[in-house]
Amino acid sequence: GQPLGYLGKQLLDFRSGRRDNDGGQMQAMAGDLDDDGVQAVAGYFSALPPPPPATAVDPAVSAPARELTTNGDASRDLPACLSCHAADAVRDSGAPRLEAQHPEYLAKQLGDFRAGRRSNDPAGVMRNVAARLTDSEVRALAAYLGSLERN
Repeated sequence: GQPLGYLGKQLLDFRSGRRDNDGGQMQAMAGDLDDDGVQAVAGYFSALPPPPPATAVDPAVSAPARELTTNGDASRDLPACLSCHAADAVRDSGAPRLEAQHPEYLAKQLGDFRAGRRSNDPAGVMRNVAARLTDSEVRALAAYLGSLERN
């Protein structure tokens, strides 16, 4: 249920080694794909429905995460997550949708961006954003975003 362009880019990045934060599994799989195979795999997965949302999140956790998601935090130079990841923004940003994504996956990716283990983000945008997040914000954002319905 992710955008075709995003999935294609990730497969190409795994294939070329620009993305390597998965222990090598995806690099091995993507390495076997030619360009037509990349497009076929990306097309197949982009056509699948999104996953159902994860369980609801405690309001004490969700309120600050919702604020970061929708408004960001200008005092810390943190843009709203949805400025790039909302349904109408992903066409222009090339970013993935975050709603209903598995919370553990989201937390891992944010941690990997923060630690520099993932660096295939255009212009280092996610590395810069993730570097400004606390551990508790990473966990809260992952739980909150995972609990949202993706339309």
